[in-house]
Amino acid sequence: MKHNEIMTDTTTGKRSLHAIIMSGFSDLREGMMQWRVWHLIGAGDLRRRYARSMIGQFWLTLSTGISVLIMAFVWSAIFKATLADMLPYMAVSIILWQFIAGIMSDATSIFSSNSHMLLNQRMVCSTIVIASVYRNFLTLLHNLIIIPIIFIVFLVPVKLQILLLIPSFVLIVITSIWVSYIVAALCARFRDFSNVLNSVMQLAFYVTPVIWKTGLLGENLKWVIWANPFTYFLNIMRSPILGQPLSAFDWVIPVLITFFGLFFSLIFIGKFRRQVLYWI
Repeated sequence: MKHNEIMTDTTTGKRSLHAIIMSGFSDLREGMMQWRVWHLIGAGDLRRRYARSMIGQFWLTLSTGISVLIMAFVWSAIFKATLADMLPYMAVSIILWQFIAGIMSDATSIFSSNSHMLLNQRMVCSTIVIASVYRNFLTLLHNLIIIPIIFIVFLVPVKLQILLLIPSFVLIVITSIWVSYIVAALCARFRDFSNVLNSVMQLAFYVTPVIWKTGLLGENLKWVIWANPFTYFLNIMRSPILGQPLSAFDWVIPVLITFFGLFFSLIFIGKFRRQVLYWI
């Protein structure tokens, strides 16, 4: 055991805050360094899911494309909008939302479903968490094929602003890792928490501008959008793809959530990383 993990307050017998934070950082760092392991776990899970299928993982792309097309037809008729306006927006929004929702959904069971690895191979918990995020990232890459096809058909221009996807994905990946770790640990400790989270995610889909645009809401309801953290992360990923401008405020909230959340998650991970093995 490392020195900073056993550093304690001699009067209380408890670890110092610095030792707890360094313990959490050590867990995440070790998990990141085991990239071969989480690559094999993430890619292997995706291959097994579509084993012996004729088109394999591209069933993901096909099913998503059909869903996007049908929903765009329906909602363009409801909102009296053209398909050329609605389809690119909904395609980008739904694909990115599936990425976010998939990470949250997987987090509810990743520790319990991979308990054999954590218990038998002395693997750090963050390796399993990163593997889950990586698997959903691979799914996102499959679905992203739909977007250039739609852009070509409807002559949607691609602007230089699309390069902002790089920092936005860095923020969403960092946030996904610490959120998934906390959610997975809470679901391992409190088994009803997964049902609560699934209900929250269903509600979040409707109050997040995924299949509708923010301009459709009156001024008295705009707080519903901006009080929703999913809105900010979806916006900083969607706007660069669609060539829409982003203000400084659009970046401030995701950055604050990412790095303040990461700091407090290090405390959580450092404090409970070993208890997780007893909870699963």
